[in-house]
Amino acid sequence: MASSMNPTSSNDSLETYSIFWLDASVNNEENIKAQKKLRRIINQLRTFVDPEEFLDRVRFIQQGDLTILIVSGQMGRIVVPEMQKLAQVSSIYVYCFDKEANLQWSQPYKKVKAVCTKLDELIDIIRVDQKNRGRNEEALAMDILDRSSTELNGHICLYDTIFSLDYDVLTHRDEQLSYDSSR
Repeated sequence: MASSMNPTSSNDSLETYSIFWLDASVNNEENIKAQKKLRRIINQLRTFVDPEEFLDRVRFIQQGDLTILIVSGQMGRIVVPEMQKLAQVSSIYVYCFDKEANLQWSQPYKKVKAVCTKLDELIDIIRVDQKNRGRNEEALAMDILDRSSTELNGHICLYDTIFSLDYDVLTHRDEQLSYDSSR
């Protein structure tokens, strides 16, 4: 039932991603060292030893926030089927001792990105995946920005044309009236 939270990982953080790690031994010495390394990649990291508390917390992640899950093989079998359905779950990584057995049950779940038996391998995969997510988000932001500025330029040209036409029409009308009155 114990849960620990990094003091800097509050809901007020501007970070979009967080890591939730569910494992009965998540707070052993080796895993605490790994948590420090993971916080260099994504500052927000919460640990859980109780699957029910974990499930409750993941279900209530705010819209727009994305979570990367690390689960043990044993607990992954319990939580991954439900986590697969949640939009706020970006990726799932299984950290276990028996890679072959955990590859079998996890294979149908698209959000399971890797099954690892070594912490350094897990951390490296998460680091690379997070860099790729960052690049994809930047490309999407640039695409949206490009579309917005193109639309804005189009609107400016349209307004400029309309205002030019109005001015030309009014000027022409006034000239026509002047000409007609002088006759």
